[in-house]
Amino acid sequence: MNIEELSNRISKYTFNDISELVLEAIKVFRSEWNGGVVENISGEAIIIGDIHGDLDTMIEIFRKTDLISFLESGGKLISLGDIIDRGPNQVEAINIILWLKINYPENVVFIRGNHEPPPQLPPYPHDFPYILRYKFGEKSSELYNLYFTLFQSLPHAGITRNRLFLVHGGIPPERHDIKYLRDPDPKTLEYLLWSDPFEGFGSMPSMRGAGHEFGKDITISFLEENNLIAIIRGHEPCEGYKFNHDNRVLTLFSRVGEPYFNYTAAYLRIPLDENLDITMIKDFITTITRYY
Repeated sequence: MNIEELSNRISKYTFNDISELVLEAIKVFRSEWNGGVVENISGEAIIIGDIHGDLDTMIEIFRKTDLISFLESGGKLISLGDIIDRGPNQVEAINIILWLKINYPENVVFIRGNHEPPPQLPPYPHDFPYILRYKFGEKSSELYNLYFTLFQSLPHAGITRNRLFLVHGGIPPERHDIKYLRDPDPKTLEYLLWSDPFEGFGSMPSMRGAGHEFGKDITISFLEENNLIAIIRGHEPCEGYKFNHDNRVLTLFSRVGEPYFNYTAAYLRIPLDENLDITMIKDFITTITRYY
């Protein structure tokens, strides 16, 4: 089966089909839970940033990378979160990721974003429940409750064998030892899901109203304390990708169109076992330009 055939199958899922899919995915994520940080991720990986319901771009990325064959041969897919909200096909997009996770559990890592929220931090806009209501009517709240349970089962960070730190948003301003990121307190989780880098020093409140903006010194301290080489994250709209802090922070954005009005998406296809210098990471970025 190729990705187009899978997408076509997923698009026809009924209420019962989706319920069974999400329940099975919850079981898989819970069986893997190890404090919310997936460690020692190895092999070769395709890493995607925010999708936000842009199924067309997601499918194009998966087609270009021959994703299902890639997974069957031992490759990894890593999503940095924010699969849902804001786009027209968010239900189909997240269900494809869940199907892949169920069928290739050791090869798919789904790191939660701020749009896969904890109870105390609802994002805005959060139109996923309204999309479910449009599709499934009165039964939609039952489905949303299942997805919400799933969100609480997702890991919030990852570390690759070659010392890349994977997260949706950013890092805390202090207490940088990875042990504090396992089963984090609510404020630390907020930093992981909501924060952004800025080209300065120190920490400042975020205009998002949650998380913070972290400077180069915080990045260096975090990386050095944990023997890491770079942070790869999503969360921030851009034309596919951008670097901060002298290439130590890479932002990936893997969707195009409204409401961000960007034309370029990006993803990484990168080895996770080979030693990398931060200047090499750009060589593994692929961009896709789509006009809408």
